[in-house]
Amino acid sequence: MPVIDYQNLSRHLLSTRKTMDALWLIHGEEFIRAQSLDSILAALLPNPSDRMNYEPVGPDDDQVFVALEKVNTYTFFPGPKVVALIDCRIFDSIKNTPNLVTKVRMAHGEDDLKKAGRYFIRLLGALKLSLEDLAGKERRQLLKLGSEEDDRWIDPVLKYCRENGMTVSSGTNQMQILEDAIIQGFPEKHHLIITTDLIDRRRRLYKVIAENGIVVNCAIPQGSRQAEKTVQEAVIKERMTAILEKYGKQMDSAAYRVLYEKTGFQLRSFCGNLEKLIDYVGNRDQIQVTDIEAVLSRSRQDPIFELTNAISERNLETALFYLKSMLTGDIHPLQIIAALSNQVRKLVVAREFIESSHGRSWRTGMGFSDFRRVVMPAIGDYDNELRTMLSDWKKALRDKLPDANGKISPKGKGKKKSTDTRLLLAPGTVNPFPVFKTIENAQRFTPEELTGALERLSEADWRLKTGERDPELVLGNLNIRICHKEDAENN
Repeated sequence: MPVIDYQNLSRHLLSTRKTMDALWLIHGEEFIRAQSLDSILAALLPNPSDRMNYEPVGPDDDQVFVALEKVNTYTFFPGPKVVALIDCRIFDSIKNTPNLVTKVRMAHGEDDLKKAGRYFIRLLGALKLSLEDLAGKERRQLLKLGSEEDDRWIDPVLKYCRENGMTVSSGTNQMQILEDAIIQGFPEKHHLIITTDLIDRRRRLYKVIAENGIVVNCAIPQGSRQAEKTVQEAVIKERMTAILEKYGKQMDSAAYRVLYEKTGFQLRSFCGNLEKLIDYVGNRDQIQVTDIEAVLSRSRQDPIFELTNAISERNLETALFYLKSMLTGDIHPLQIIAALSNQVRKLVVAREFIESSHGRSWRTGMGFSDFRRVVMPAIGDYDNELRTMLSDWKKALRDKLPDANGKISPKGKGKKKSTDTRLLLAPGTVNPFPVFKTIENAQRFTPEELTGALERLSEADWRLKTGERDPELVLGNLNIRICHKEDAENN
């Protein structure tokens, strides 16, 4: 079976669409891995109803056993079944220890001890070490650090792992079980997809996969040397060209440099921002520096914004990616709930506008320039009417309800309170583009789905505050239930 580069994946899928392979290994850069996975899923499960037969398995200690159990279990639904083993750690080996050391050091430098701890445990597993083995003075030698390599990260990361009860698990048994399962084969029309960042081509498992399935190479140099940066930027430009050609747009070198400086080599962020810019310029062919400054006012890394945006677009894969990024960082789960609640409320307000008489000015597929010219004035009228209604309602309450001393204020003498702008669609908006995206995304949901999302957010908030469930499980299930387009039908 072949080993193919990600650039040739589409061609391969087209040529083998009638006889799809049962086994896939995708390795390399995170964003390209995710895109390759999406392409394979689209080929294996082309119809929306087919996605009921897709079961992703996340990175935990038993992920191989869980994935094999699922891929060998028959589904209740017709069509092929696909199981994806996401971010598989089974390929960690001594060969990959320099990369793992780099990942630990970078995570520690970003003050992300949780992430550093996870990579550190993987490093120890690859070296067949335990936390106790590092109690002595020979730890530099045990970790195979070069004489010039910084080791100041070891103590704080080691302490974090011990305090949080992290342990090293051996993947040897899982590797053998996976090898045996691959050689034995899966049930007809059942497929297993494995994604990972690092591989070791010398391992027997890799050779077994290469002999019995398809290996998709998504590797991009991750270093900071000039030669590596040159390759990274070439990949960025390749993606940019493909997206611009798809929409018939252009971007000059000055605008590209500004966009690249705002994102760096983060393919997911770069491509997502480029598509926002394409929406923003509307009928204009050229993306300019001023457009970038208007749309991308946020910092280089804003995972909360990316998560809420993915939820609004019902993009589950992207939502789960940023959720994982936030949970491995310093963002508290309740902060995530608050951000999601705020975003869903915005979608509810936008949906209310669409359903109102003012919303007749909006039409599906409308470009940004027409939106700014036709719909924004209607939104202004809508918000003004709502502002007046809220003001009258609050005044009526002031006139009828007693104060702290039990007295009714004389008419018009009560203390005035400002209107709650959370119920307005565009309060004091200078840049209408975020409003355009909110309305555009609100159309992806029915009013019933948005009501259900608010209920699920409330339930998730309660579960987190009571400590009833693991935050990753609670938030992961919440993301799935909000994004899933057939959710309303299934419930």
